[in-house]
Amino acid sequence: MAALSFSGSLANAMLQFDLTAVWAFTTFLIFVVLTRVLYTAYCTPLSRVPGPWYAPFTNIPLKIAVLGGRRAFHVHNLHSRYGSVVRISPNELAICDTEGFNKIHAGRQGFPKNSWYQRITGDSILAIFTMRDPKVHAERRRILSKGFSKSSLRSSWEGEIRDMVNIAIDGMHQDALHDPTRAVDVSKWFTLLATDIAGRVMFGDSFGMLQAGKKTEYCELVEKATLASALREEIPFIRILAACLPIKLFKDVTASIPLMNEYGRRAVVNTRAALTLYSKQMTIFSGMVVGQEKEPGSLTDADIATEARNLTIAASDTTATALTYFVWDVIRRPQLQAALERELSTLQGEELTDEVLEHLPLFNATFLEVLRLHGSAASSLPRDVPNGGAVFDGFAVPEGTIVHTQAYTMHRRPEVWGVDADEFKIERWLNESGTSIRTGIEHSTYSPFGTGVRACIGIHLAWMEMRHAGAAFLLRCAQAQIAPEMHEDEMDMEDYFTMKPKGRRCMVSLSG
Repeated sequence: MAALSFSGSLANAMLQFDLTAVWAFTTFLIFVVLTRVLYTAYCTPLSRVPGPWYAPFTNIPLKIAVLGGRRAFHVHNLHSRYGSVVRISPNELAICDTEGFNKIHAGRQGFPKNSWYQRITGDSILAIFTMRDPKVHAERRRILSKGFSKSSLRSSWEGEIRDMVNIAIDGMHQDALHDPTRAVDVSKWFTLLATDIAGRVMFGDSFGMLQAGKKTEYCELVEKATLASALREEIPFIRILAACLPIKLFKDVTASIPLMNEYGRRAVVNTRAALTLYSKQMTIFSGMVVGQEKEPGSLTDADIATEARNLTIAASDTTATALTYFVWDVIRRPQLQAALERELSTLQGEELTDEVLEHLPLFNATFLEVLRLHGSAASSLPRDVPNGGAVFDGFAVPEGTIVHTQAYTMHRRPEVWGVDADEFKIERWLNESGTSIRTGIEHSTYSPFGTGVRACIGIHLAWMEMRHAGAAFLLRCAQAQIAPEMHEDEMDMEDYFTMKPKGRRCMVSLSG
């Protein structure tokens, strides 16, 4: 009995010791976390930067805004309230003044990209979009840039792009024939067009969407991958949830990633075949394969697959959104619509080239204003403050701090664009006679395609598509109007890194 009693006492003592140790460790851990939080909030140079009361302690409101597709608007509102330099989370600042913007993005290197870019793609293989090392990025850009040059695109691809644009406009008219109000979803057709062009130019073959007149599996994957990017970054345990919970959204989002990778690998196979079958019309990625075979090990198939996937998403989704808002912004202004139709009507047949369209002042001013207010790549561009720190508007910012700029705010600053910065006004882009595009201070912060050495490598392809598709629509769909069934709030923008119309459609009635 005495032995049992002793054993029981010993067990109780050990249990009490264990609980005491757990409590002491937990208390210590809480103390360490609170000390770190309070130090970051009040004892670093960032404590002087204005912002909402919660920003020094947590990034949860920012994550909620991201998941709700409202990040750009959330940050824009903070700038309106607190100024050009705002603390938006414990270690993140948003910057929107001209000097700060140029400090971050100008020069041969600019501030290095934050690791966020690689996290949202989920790639273990670095691509031009995710590369942080300036030298590595410059080499990859050199490999890709020749195929994306204006001269190369015009000599090799303009004819096919123009043909595909006409197929898309034909499809719009076919859809209109089956609707009593001759209504057609131009957003759908611009998405099919941009995605098929991306496939043809980069992979040597389209995805067949224009011929089918509907989205294929690939297009659906692109949309899911965009959502997957936001969920992966903001909810890191999304894959565990997808494995444990029977929620279709989670399943689709996680399933989209390996399927997108498979399309990238398919691009390598098609590109290699194109070297033999269509050697006179090399794709952009054919050039990469040739480089790989001449210098073994310089680019792996995994590199090419990753670039193929990322660049195709960038080249399709964003261009389609820009064209959708071009039509929306123009046909709601009948006087502008008529003026553009008159400007374009002087061009006939073979004269309708990208080079000619590039010099039409009213036409290009309209696109510039559309991209200013409704550009797809208008959200955050996170960068890391380099060694030695930086100063923004008088605030000392230590190295390692994440600083953001966003075109959505830069394009709406009254100090740069005037008191009418929120208004759609193409006159701001034209000289007094309206015969040419003017230049000014606003161009230093105008960044619908990014800016500096990290600007979008596909900018010339995007402009070629937009000019040809915009011109063809105005000439072949003259006097189009907003369809009666279309509601204005459907075109409110939604931000999941790239901007899109919330309603995912733009219904337009074509004239008989």
